[in-house]
Amino acid sequence: MGLITRNDFAAKMGGAYGFHLFQSRPIEEVAKRNFLSVSHSCSVRLLSRLAMERCPEDIYDPVAVVDARGGYLGTVTMKQVIARSAEIEVRQALTCNPLSGLPGNQDIQRWISCAQQGGGAFSLIYADLDRFKEYNDTYGFVEGDELIKLTASVLQEGLIELGCRAMVGHVGGDDFVAVISGPLPEDYLDAICREFDRRISEAHGQTTHLRRVGFPICP
Repeated sequence: MGLITRNDFAAKMGGAYGFHLFQSRPIEEVAKRNFLSVSHSCSVRLLSRLAMERCPEDIYDPVAVVDARGGYLGTVTMKQVIARSAEIEVRQALTCNPLSGLPGNQDIQRWISCAQQGGGAFSLIYADLDRFKEYNDTYGFVEGDELIKLTASVLQEGLIELGCRAMVGHVGGDDFVAVISGPLPEDYLDAICREFDRRISEAHGQTTHLRRVGFPICP
């Protein structure tokens, strides 16, 4: 219904007349009615952004957490949000591929396990670069690294356009895996490969191709 913080309450009760003014009034008159409230399913990243977008006097207020019906579940302090955000950043730094910035094997295995246990259909994409060694030998390892980054970008952008819940990971080298909830349109894979060929041909001509294997996984 409202939010009362220690600092705000002390500010209202302080001074020569604060307590006398408010002592007999309903508690709602000293509570903040416009406070940040989020669903229990809200991600830590989104919560961090929403919390920091508040006005300066409210920025360190606790955040109310509610269920799907709007029922109160508890509060989260900014100290907890910052600590959890730092923990996530450290975990990502340890598990993400330093070249592509994509999650690595541990996360990929976790995605697949969760998808299998979820009870619904999901799709799995495996992609690697054909003739990647020849590309490295011709243009050098620096250009080879740029090609890995390009592949990661093409896969991520394609999945965003697909408009579904999808996660892209980098196994290592030139191998990538994506786990997607629900069935995957076959023409999506062809579109991804065509986009890769277009962008690589602009740089050095058709010297390599994105080779893919995509198939639906059913429980």
